[in-house]
Amino acid sequence: MRLHGRDGELAKIDHALADVRGGAQRTLAITGESGIGKSALLEAAAEAARERGLLVLGARAAEHERELPFGVITDALDGPLGAHDGAAPVADLAGMLPSARASNGKLSGMPTPPGAGSAAPAERYLIHRGISSLLERLGRRQPLALLLDDMQWADEASTELLLHLLRRPPQAPFLLLLALRPAIGGDHFLHAGRRVEGWVELRPAPLRNRAASALLPADLAPAARERILHEADGNPLFLRELARSSTTSPDDDEPVPETIAWALAQELDDLAADPRALLDGAAIAGDPFDPTIAAAVAGLDEASAHPALDALVAAEIVRPAAGHRFAFRHPFVHRVVSDATAQAWRGPADQRAATAHAAAGAPAALRAFHVERVATAGDEEAIALFEQAAHDSIAASPAAASHWHAAAVRLVPPGNDNRRAQLLLPLANALAAAGRRRESRAAFDEALELMEPANAPAAPSAAPASSASPSPDAPADGAAVSPNTTPAGSAVDQMRASGATAARLSAIAAATVSDLPAGALAPARARLVRALDHAVPAEQARLLHYRSTLALFEGDAAGVSVWSARAARELDRREDPPLRAAVTAMLGLGEAFHGEPADELLTRAATRLDAVDDAQLATMVDAAWTVGGNLTRLERHAVAVPILQRGLRLARETRQSHLLLHFHMLLVSSELPLLALDSAWEHADAAEEVARLQHQDHELAFALTRQARVLALRGRMAEAEEAARESEELLHGREAHGATATTRARNAIVLRRDDPAALLRALRDAAGKRLERVDRRAAAGTMLTAARAALALERRDEAERWAELAAAASGPAMPASAIRAQRAAAEVVLAAGDAPQAARLAAITVANAALQGLFEEQVEATILHGRALLAGNQRRPGLERLREAAAEAARFGAVTLRDAALEELRITGVRDEDRLGAR
Repeated sequence: MRLHGRDGELAKIDHALADVRGGAQRTLAITGESGIGKSALLEAAAEAARERGLLVLGARAAEHERELPFGVITDALDGPLGAHDGAAPVADLAGMLPSARASNGKLSGMPTPPGAGSAAPAERYLIHRGISSLLERLGRRQPLALLLDDMQWADEASTELLLHLLRRPPQAPFLLLLALRPAIGGDHFLHAGRRVEGWVELRPAPLRNRAASALLPADLAPAARERILHEADGNPLFLRELARSSTTSPDDDEPVPETIAWALAQELDDLAADPRALLDGAAIAGDPFDPTIAAAVAGLDEASAHPALDALVAAEIVRPAAGHRFAFRHPFVHRVVSDATAQAWRGPADQRAATAHAAAGAPAALRAFHVERVATAGDEEAIALFEQAAHDSIAASPAAASHWHAAAVRLVPPGNDNRRAQLLLPLANALAAAGRRRESRAAFDEALELMEPANAPAAPSAAPASSASPSPDAPADGAAVSPNTTPAGSAVDQMRASGATAARLSAIAAATVSDLPAGALAPARARLVRALDHAVPAEQARLLHYRSTLALFEGDAAGVSVWSARAARELDRREDPPLRAAVTAMLGLGEAFHGEPADELLTRAATRLDAVDDAQLATMVDAAWTVGGNLTRLERHAVAVPILQRGLRLARETRQSHLLLHFHMLLVSSELPLLALDSAWEHADAAEEVARLQHQDHELAFALTRQARVLALRGRMAEAEEAARESEELLHGREAHGATATTRARNAIVLRRDDPAALLRALRDAAGKRLERVDRRAAAGTMLTAARAALALERRDEAERWAELAAAASGPAMPASAIRAQRAAAEVVLAAGDAPQAARLAAITVANAALQGLFEEQVEATILHGRALLAGNQRRPGLERLREAAAEAARFGAVTLRDAALEELRITGVRDEDRLGAR
């Protein structure tokens, strides 16, 4: 293929192909207006890639498939993979792409592997990883090029996959080349790509006169040539289309697109009846189109459709595309043909298209695209189709699912509140999984308002004055509770009421658990107050529990106790084991906040939850979030981990996407102190992926900081710094308090670890002069870091103040914090020259950490103990402690701690060969 005026762009493409042939990964984007030549450059790149021996996979996104998950990716990977790689990889692909067409391509009939498609919507990154793994497998056999056109029309699932590949390209020779129009979409690719090393963006400019003239027929009359060159202004599409008809347009002042439309109309008027009918059918079927569907829309039988299609191909109006389909020679041609069809004809034509897709076994989304354009209020068949399309889409593309759920809601006639509420709830869940929180919240709240029980007794929503926290096993005097009544009416009415209560509580739980960690406290409070005001007796205990959880996120320690005590009293009138476990955990947290022993209540909560079977816990999975989360907050990490793991498993199995991110984050927090680094990394990585997919920048910052901590312990400092820097960028400009201040302080520890003065400045900037803004459970550790930095600067008085603050921030309710405070005190004593006392304090700290199973603290304290022993001239036991610390750190893969112990050995003069045993 010869392209005129594109030497610079072709050279960059050739350079990228050479790099890929050399084993690299490269990403290019071709951007510009319609007709500027993006597709031509893409075709030239495909030709050059094949010449260099690359396996070329390509496709073009279609506007009518924007709600079909993985539409463009399926087109790109389907046929070529089946031909190139045999059945096994294609079978894998069928499992990873739930939307794979049954009507076209080689995926039809392929088996689905066990468990395929079982991921919850929030964890659709597992599909992305599966496809990336498949691309790696192919790329290791033969360098690979994935070339995708018109990506401004890409469906959300394909877009998310490609953003994943931008951040984490397949570890094989791989070229990704995208063509798109940023002005109408696709700018998210550019934003993400500019963070990628080696990213190249090609912006083809209008052709200069000589290159433009070379595209025109040699025998074109000079006057027509000059006119076309002037009107086209260097746009290759305009040049070619105007050259097809050398006649002048009806109005010399008419804008170029109208001029081309007029020229195309003249060209189309010359078509015979059957080709023109098939072309109109193709305009309804979409671009690219299935000729069978287009023929059905046009009302042509097979004997008439085949020659009609041949005529359109011969006239270069359509051309073959991927997957046995055909495409208009340019989207502009499709638009002109579509606009020329009669409005009255389009409705029945869409109905015929939907019928033809159904007969071909096409996905519900392809049928729904046409039905959506003609359906009217009250059409239950259309509603059912839209709900089927949503169901089919949810795991791969919550955005597509939310589109179809919303389409179903729009068809509910006014006054049918029950039906509208029924459809609003899955819409709210899909919107939440897609990261559209405000819309999700609005859908939840509208559904809850429609679901409010009639004539429900109003429950007082204000907290009572007393803040006592009685045992959850015995009711307290003066409790303001509603009687344990059963809804009046028949058994059927009672069952319906019970189902309505469960649905309402499930919706309130999902909305509240989504809002609270995101900091949306005001809407959560308003929802809970309203719900309590309209609650039936069966709902009150759980609503009171969520009110206590809201108090926790508001920083209201008294409220945690008050609301959980009310929930406990209400529970004495009914049996609800998961809820009772959660309420007991909240009571324990309230006791700890007031400085009271909490172990008995926490142990009881964990025991009660363990006695609940999976089927029962699945009705309130957030009970595991509460119990495990409170154990994590109070640093009972070894007990918390199995509870959180169970909750995560059940949330996945029941596809409760709103819980997954929180489970992953809590698991990292509990696994890090246990030095379960492989598992901690898995959950930190998953938390990042979920936060990105749900567009939760605040939570993404927290996830990246957790990643940085895991990476730092593993000794991968460059990657840790990269994660911490991105976290800082996401938090820039946000109010620094609580979790935000803590996260910024932890980022500072990673980014400023080698500069004590800069570290202290960064910690104060993030968390206040006395680090008063950090979370309670992070306070002692942050102050320990500050004390060590002050000692490195020989500012012992300042270090002593930090150690005192660490002691004040800890206590018996928080064992890990108490150990960190002990370490800070020992560091200060050691710096003061009292090595024997420092050794005694460090030994106590080692024993306490071992007793709690806090291996990170145990290794750190063991290193400190070794240093103190050496400082006290106890060389042999000091060296033994350091070797023990190095070996223990190595056992857990904590490279940084291992190296810290080995460095202390080096400082003491231990020879390299004597240190090797600790490695």
